[in-house]
Amino acid sequence: MRMIALLRGVTPTGKNRIPKMSYLAEILTDAGFKKVQTYIQSGNVLLDTDLSLKETADKIHKVIQEHIGADLAVILKTKEQLETASKENPFDGVYDFSRIHLVFTNDRIEREKLAALENTVFEGEVFRSGTECLYMFFLFFGLFHLHRIWGLIDRDSYEDFWIGVLENRGVFYYLLMGILAILCVLGIITFFRNLNRNYWWRWIYLFGGGYLLFDLFAIVTRLNFWHELLLRMFDVSAPYWNLLWGAFILLGAFVFCLGTLLLEKRVKRRNG
Repeated sequence: MRMIALLRGVTPTGKNRIPKMSYLAEILTDAGFKKVQTYIQSGNVLLDTDLSLKETADKIHKVIQEHIGADLAVILKTKEQLETASKENPFDGVYDFSRIHLVFTNDRIEREKLAALENTVFEGEVFRSGTECLYMFFLFFGLFHLHRIWGLIDRDSYEDFWIGVLENRGVFYYLLMGILAILCVLGIITFFRNLNRNYWWRWIYLFGGGYLLFDLFAIVTRLNFWHELLLRMFDVSAPYWNLLWGAFILLGAFVFCLGTLLLEKRVKRRNG
């Protein structure tokens, strides 16, 4: 049977990096798979096999771990399943196809989790579920929301990715640090611009910007106690995971609602 293997958790650097896709095809062929082909560096493999889905996934995982050292989840799909996913795409030609993302899983996601995602407001972005995959249409903040959905569906690869970013310091790491630094400076500037107006909410910008500035400093200089704290924060096996990230979500929701309220008041004041 012809199968498509999607390798989840491949990173450009670190332990989950695949050095060459040609080498991946070679070791899978040596392991007994037929007509092995690869597509782009992120880890997409086409192959023929007579094994069951579980046996194929387990064997691919084992071969990659033994020869490359990467610990990757393996998502298996047939040609028919991909065709169904394409046909069920809920976004018509009005949407920019380059911003439509499909997320595949081996197991069915619990209906309660899907309902929670479908009822979430993504600020102009759209989430839909189909019989074969999840569909997401992203605007500017798409990747930011994507990492939250990823953490909900697959905690282990989510943990590996973010710890890999922090420890390996590749291009993505410096890009992320640059964006956070800009937000930090903007927050502190906002505080001082409103210094004479005595707005109580301006302190949020000062503390938020100050915290972010220290956070960046601690990450870049690799302060031991802060690095350990970050590793604990991304420890998905810890009993406090849901409590910690639940607190982050509540804090973000509070700040977002507060900002919306202040913006509404400002608009009313200008129009009044």
